[in-house]
Amino acid sequence: MHPAEKQEILDTDWKLYLAAKTDRRQFSETFRMYYPRIFGYALRRTGGVDAAAEIASATFEKAFHGFARFEWREIRLSSWLYRIATNEMNAHYRKRRFRLEIRIVDAADEAAMTACLADDREALEHELLLHEQYRWLRSAIDRLPLRLQAALSLRYLEQKSLAEIGEILQRPEGTVKSLISRGTKRLREAWRQYSSEPEAANRAKR
Repeated sequence: MHPAEKQEILDTDWKLYLAAKTDRRQFSETFRMYYPRIFGYALRRTGGVDAAAEIASATFEKAFHGFARFEWREIRLSSWLYRIATNEMNAHYRKRRFRLEIRIVDAADEAAMTACLADDREALEHELLLHEQYRWLRSAIDRLPLRLQAALSLRYLEQKSLAEIGEILQRPEGTVKSLISRGTKRLREAWRQYSSEPEAANRAKR
């Protein structure tokens, strides 16, 4: 990411933070800004529209209720949201059940978001099922330990820097590098095994 883009994100984060700290109702602007990104992150991690919507809603529910304790000096706003989302995804993969409903925007905004997801459901699910290699990748990542899943997803799906990943996962950059290296090595090994299977030649001809 270009330094100017990073600074723009930082400036936007700071403005959203100040606005919500002044008036909690202004947190709705944070929701509008970051819901699509968090939903996309969850969708790429889980491969399911329902799970992604549930995780995104839980993320903003917890962020809204925890905002009074959030301090900018410890972590930037966007990284804080990604941290919450990552924790929610870890809980999802541990088979924990949660049913949280978001109530941080007005009814019109919430209804519009719900309608948007409903309209896009078939297109989104079709796109996820369209590419066999993507399906394989999702399956391979899902078999990794959660700490490796999170590091790889943030690096390669969300294009986060090592510093940002460290901030989100609360790990030193050296540890983040190690997690990504170990996860990438395991994916390469799994891909070699997958591509050497007899069915691989038939898949390539489709």
